[in-house]
Amino acid sequence: MNKTLKQILAGLSVLIILPTFLLIIFQITSINENEKLIQDVYYDQLDAILFSINQYSQDVVKDWQVNASNSLNINESNKTKIENLFSNNNTIKCLFVLSDDKSLILTKNIEQNEFYSEYLENLRPEINKSTLSLNKYNKQGYNKIQPIDLNYSDSLQCLIFLLPDSQNLKNIFGVIFNKEEFINETLAPKFQEVIKDKFVLFVKNRLDSTSIYQSENVENKSTAIKKALWIIPSYEIGILLKGETIDELTGKRIGYNVFLLLATLAIIIIAGIFVFRSINREIKLNQLKSDFVSNVSHELKTPLALISMFSETLEMDRIKSEEKKKEYYSIIHQETNRLSRMVSSILNFSKMEAGKREFNFSKNDINLIIQQILDTYDYHFSSKGFSCKFDKQDLSIIKCDKEAISEAIINLIDNAIKYSSNKKMITIRTGSNNNSIYFEVEDYGIGISKEEQKKVFDKFFRASTGNIHDTKGTGLGLSIVKSIIEAHNGNIILTSTVNEGSIFRILLPIN
Repeated sequence: MNKTLKQILAGLSVLIILPTFLLIIFQITSINENEKLIQDVYYDQLDAILFSINQYSQDVVKDWQVNASNSLNINESNKTKIENLFSNNNTIKCLFVLSDDKSLILTKNIEQNEFYSEYLENLRPEINKSTLSLNKYNKQGYNKIQPIDLNYSDSLQCLIFLLPDSQNLKNIFGVIFNKEEFINETLAPKFQEVIKDKFVLFVKNRLDSTSIYQSENVENKSTAIKKALWIIPSYEIGILLKGETIDELTGKRIGYNVFLLLATLAIIIIAGIFVFRSINREIKLNQLKSDFVSNVSHELKTPLALISMFSETLEMDRIKSEEKKKEYYSIIHQETNRLSRMVSSILNFSKMEAGKREFNFSKNDINLIIQQILDTYDYHFSSKGFSCKFDKQDLSIIKCDKEAISEAIINLIDNAIKYSSNKKMITIRTGSNNNSIYFEVEDYGIGISKEEQKKVFDKFFRASTGNIHDTKGTGLGLSIVKSIIEAHNGNIILTSTVNEGSIFRILLPIN
């Protein structure tokens, strides 16, 4: 890579790729920060939902507390109110009042009083411990509800509290209710109101993970936000997004955004490569044009110098021998023809590039065209020390531009002469193949490498094999041949081996 291309590549990298890459890094960092913010907001929202459910459950129990304050007393009055409290709250199994010297136990069925009496006796030590906490909160003006639960696997839950405006702080009031009934009957409607088909909410036992309630069957609850249920400490309430989790959605979104950014970077890089290749191609084309001008200048100088020298010699009448004069006239004629062909090639190439070359199609015999060229080239072959073999077969008459086809054949013959080394022999063959006729020119010269075989038909291109630097040429011959054959809807096939020679086969359609 030359210095100019390196500078262009560096400039493209600095102006396009580097800023884009930095922008993509910034965008990816911003995406991560935004997604983290979204996750935080989402988890805060779930936290708020769980808080509201806990608050609701506590409000239900506070309502029990208020109703009990109007119903419970040591004298067992207000039985109608107590019965209404039981009938309106099926989950409540027992109401009680405990003091130092006596206790009051109220149930729906009086036969269960003995069971709940024993149940409360087992809870007495824990209730006595919690009494100090209740009194402390009561002095601060807060009527706290304290859950008492020693056996987490028990289906019952005990709550103790001081009744509002109670003057006797030694009287502990309480309620015993069924945990699962409280969840499935009292709280379930609230759950459905909160989740609104957007979330999955569940309640499970914290000790053995037994499912108590589940709004929808979900196996993987690892991503859920979980909180203890205030009223029932042995239970845990959890909530998660329905369907895909926020982590999965966030991961997909990050992946999608990163993919778009990387795709953008890839497109920019590809565009940069395309621009670089285009610039590189233009630089190479300009170099080829420069080489072409240099070669053409050299090619023109040689015949002009010879014509000038020999014509001046003849004009000054320095040559007396008629035989020598004929030789000089012949050289002038050959160099004039050579100069004429060179100019014609350049003009024809210019017309082809501009799309202005016109072809005159008429019926012609390819064998006859080749034979006429060989007759003209007979002296040229002899002077160069070449022998030419023409192996022909009977061919169908085809429509073609005789002048253009002749030019193509002459270019192939000239190349065969230029790039032959020790074995100075050329073979020309004709034949037919399916609906086509063909002619081919074979030499036994330096050949063309596989890497350069696809490029030899490009304009201004000259193969770098062998004695190329010592061989005159413009780099237009094969490009002109290809253009002429394509104008005839034909095809050209190259077969070549380095140091063994080349075969150029031209296929022309019969119809």
